[in-house]
Amino acid sequence: MLNFDKLNYIFGEYPYIVCVGLNNKGHAFAHNVLKTGKLIYDANPDKRIKFAVKVISYYCDFQPTIEFLNKYYFGGYRRRLRAI
Repeated sequence: MLNFDKLNYIFGEYPYIVCVGLNNKGHAFAHNVLKTGKLIYDANPDKRIKFAVKVISYYCDFQPTIEFLNKYYFGGYRRRLRAI
């Protein structure tokens, strides 16, 4: 098992490198990291691929909810705040 604190210490001089485990993170966060992040260590490619497929599947299932919230729920807040 990787010690992410140790990795972050090693990469400490590079503030744009942050090492995190995605196993217990939210699907939206994990998807964003998979989409924009760089893989620097892969102990088990088969597990990584299964994990990535699961995260993408969950994210795609949740994407319509995110769009709905952005369009209507948060849009309503923005309209009400502009009216103040």
